[in-house]
Order: sequence, then C-alpha cells, then structure tokens
Amino acid sequence: MPPEDFDELTSDAGEVALVQTTEVIADPLGHLSAEQVESIYQRYLEGEKVRDLFTEFSIKTNVNSLLPLLPHLERKDLTCPHCASHATQKRAARSNTANKPVCTGCDHIFPICRDDTCGCSACVNEYLGQLNGNGIHCRVPYEGLTLREKIILLAALTMAGPTDVACLSFVQLQRWHRRLAPTSEYQNKCISELFSRHIILVSSETSIDALDFYRKYERYDFLSWSPNVSDDSGGLALDVQSLQMLIAYDLQKNKAELEPVLKVLIYEVAEEELMEYLSYRVENASVVFKAERATREVLRPLLASSSVSNIFSIIWKAVKQADKSFEKGVFKGATHAGNWIPSAIVRIAEEEKQYEYDRLKGSKICQISEVIYS
Repeated sequence: MPPEDFDELTSDAGEVALVQTTEVIADPLGHLSAEQVESIYQRYLEGEKVRDLFTEFSIKTNVNSLLPLLPHLERKDLTCPHCASHATQKRAARSNTANKPVCTGCDHIFPICRDDTCGCSACVNEYLGQLNGNGIHCRVPYEGLTLREKIILLAALTMAGPTDVACLSFVQLQRWHRRLAPTSEYQNKCISELFSRHIILVSSETSIDALDFYRKYERYDFLSWSPNVSDDSGGLALDVQSLQMLIAYDLQKNKAELEPVLKVLIYEVAEEELMEYLSYRVENASVVFKAERATREVLRPLLASSSVSNIFSIIWKAVKQADKSFEKGVFKGATHAGNWIPSAIVRIAEEEKQYEYDRLKGSKICQISEVIYS
C-alpha cells in the first residue's frame, strides 16, 4: 500500500473514531430501551452504585452521575395555564423531594406544595394584576388627590434615584440612608394610604424575591413602586420627576391651605421619632418593651407642651431607671420592667426639670419631615 494511501486511511479512521466518541458522550443511553432506562433509575433509587450500573449496562460517559443522563419524565397530565403545553419533570435523586414540573412551552413552573410559587413572566404579571387591581387600567386624576396625599406622595417620590423615571423604592439599606418615615410601621401606613387609592402601584420592576416576601408577610419593605397619577385627559401616568415638580409647585402656590394638614403630619412624625428613640434605648438595656400602646398614649399629650428633644431626655431617663431597677430585682422580670416605662415617663415629666437632648445620631431625618419643613 502506498504511503499516501496509508495516511488517508489513518485520517479516515481517526475521524470515524472521533464521531463514535462524540456519539457515546452525547447519548450514552441510546443503546438502551425505555424499560431498561427505567429499571436503571429504580435500581439507583434502591441504593445500587452508579459505577456498577454503568458497567452492567455498558454506559460510556465522562459524567460521574446518573441523573444528568436520564430523560425527564413526561407529565402529560399537567397542562400549562398560560400556553396549554404539557410539562416535564426532572427525576429526583435519592432521599430528595421531587423536582417541580416545568412547562415545555414556557418557563412556567407547576407547584408541588401549597405554598410553592412560580416566577415566570406570566405568573408575575398575573400576581401584579391581583395586587394592583383596577389601578392597572385606570389612572388617578391629580385633581382628586388630597393635600395629605400630595405631601406624602411628594416625600415618596424623593426616594427615587436621580435616574429613575418610572419607579421608586422605600428600601433603607443603612441607617444614614434616605428613608420615608422614622419607623417601619408608619412607613407602611403611608404606603398603604397611597396604594389603597391606586396612587402608586407595585412596579413590574419588583424582583421575584420581593414579591414572595410580600406574599408571605404582607409587608411593603422590598417592593418597587410606580406612580399612577395623571394630569391630562389622555390618562397617561406622569413619570417620577414630572409628578414631583407638579406637586412641589402646587403646594408652594397653596401654602395657606396646608396648615391643618401639616400640623397633623408634624405630630404624627414626631410621635414616630419618639417611638424610634425609645426602641433604640430599649435595645441597649436589659428590659423587654411591649407597652407600645400605653407609651403612645402618654407621649401624645407631652408633644403639646414639650419639644421632641425635651421628650427624648425624659425617655432616656425612664428607660435608664427601669433598667437599673430591674438589675436590683425590683421587678418580676424584664417584661415587667418594660411595662413600667410609660408610668416612669409621666412621673419624670411632672417632677423633674428636663433638658434638650439630641435626636439619634446617624439617623437621617425622614423624607416626610424634609418635605414638611422645606
């Protein structure tokens, strides 16, 4: 045989070997019937070693696991509610819970447990529709906003980043970062006031994790929001900057009408600042504080005659006295000591001369206060 023929034959054989090797790696179970594949999987679940199964059934692969080689289970009993396609399901490993079936036509994931949720675009849009209700199809006219809603909305709009025109977030990552309100409870109240009237809507930019958090705890903490207010007959929602400028101009022009609304908001924010300060002081003490309602009842009258910084000093003394008395064994427990704080606030306010006291260092003034005092 001529040398050139030998080289050509060698080259052809190499190509054939390469093709065969590729075929083995691409479909290592191709030589087995469906019944054999199912038998291998069942024996794997019963505890047989994967290496022994590979040897017995002549499975040649560079993968050390059996599961990636197995075809998914056909779930023709499951029909996607969005695209009407059937589902497939990855096979479960030993001692593992079953994998969730997945639609073959879209990204929809079928639930296994009652609390399972799907993050496909169709399910997210459906859930957003449930949250936002009629607000999706109906803008709120600017003329229909109350003065209180305009002030709170203006404060909310300042939470948007400088480049954000469609949505905003109320997440406060650090204590010195911008925040809508002094406490999470009051922030949720303000958001709820706007959301219940469809003045703001949950934005499609909200992450799946944030939606799941809301679904589980019904808290607004990590949701993203879009304004839903229109000032024209076309019904288009104003973007963040346009709505912000419109409200600021409107409030500046109608200052005379704002006094009653501002007074209520000032008292509400001041009360929240006091509760925030009390919470901070209790965190650094040994007492357990659960008397929030009773404390608010004694703080409100004090706000009519004392400054916030003056009441800060009263709170500081009350918590300090409760903490020391608890350490001396005066109270039955930490909760008993915490429940005594409202009474201590009243006594200290009546008997002792008070001094001005700084607000929490490192806590930025809330955006509602910024709007009120600007």
